Amino acid sequence: MKLRVSVLIGAAILCLILSACSNYAKKVVKQKNHVYTPVYNELIEKYSEIPLNDKLKDTPFMVQVKLPNYKDYLLDNKQVVLTFKLVHHSKKITLIGDANKILQYKNYFQANGARSDIDFYLQPTLNQKGVVMIASNYNDNPNNKEQPQTFDVLQGSQPMLGANTKNLHGYDVSGANNKQVINEVAREKAQLEKINQYYKTLLQDKEQEYTTRKNNQREILETLSNRAGYQMRQNVISSEIFKNGNLNMQTREEEVREKLQEERENEYLRNQIRSLLSGKC
Repeated sequence: MKLRVSVLIGAAILCLILSACSNYAKKVVKQKNHVYTPVYNELIEKYSEIPLNDKLKDTPFMVQVKLPNYKDYLLDNKQVVLTFKLVHHSKKITLIGDANKILQYKNYFQANGARSDIDFYLQPTLNQKGVVMIASNYNDNPNNKEQPQTFDVLQGSQPMLGANTKNLHGYDVSGANNKQVINEVAREKAQLEKINQYYKTLLQDKEQEYTTRKNNQREILETLSNRAGYQMRQNVISSEIFKNGNLNMQTREEEVREKLQEERENEYLRNQIRSLLSGKC
């Protein structure tokens, strides 16, 4: 009985070994630009870049989005997916707003997986807290007959002026208040005109400052030149005075010598006269 049980156990173990050895793992198939890793006889494919959506990459679009203006971070978790989906499928990104903020968004997109061939255009503005992003994936060549679908999610359900009646959320907004859109466009245009006037005034101030600086430099050079000329004239006058002083001193010395000579001669004559007078007496 014990022998029969041992034989059965041995046969079962042998069957298990044979069945395990007959089931080989799948071989890894290497393809270009892809890396495959076997896990539990299955293959996991790792991409070196995020693939584009077939529908989005072939559909021309232009989307205008108002990005948030948080103090400590740029995007919420719920905003990251949609924003990066737009950025990743775009060929041109225009960021309008505060200069520091739009630069932060540009660096943020480029550092977190945005395609390297995207063209970024930065338009700094004044007195605007948020950032407006205009994302498009079409060629704006005038010969291009294919018109893009234009969406505006600034107000959530309001289309851009002249666009179709769809937005990113997929529902009809044909009854939207276009007057409000026109007013917003007018306000933005007025704001841009103010900015243009500001930079024009700033340029005029800089030109005036440059002209004033040039005039001041010219006046300083003229003053230095006049001072140099005055100093040269003073030096000439001083040398003339010194020369005249020397001449006057020489003349005085000659006069003194002549007077001394004259006094000697007069003394001699007086002595002669005295001697003659003393002889007569």
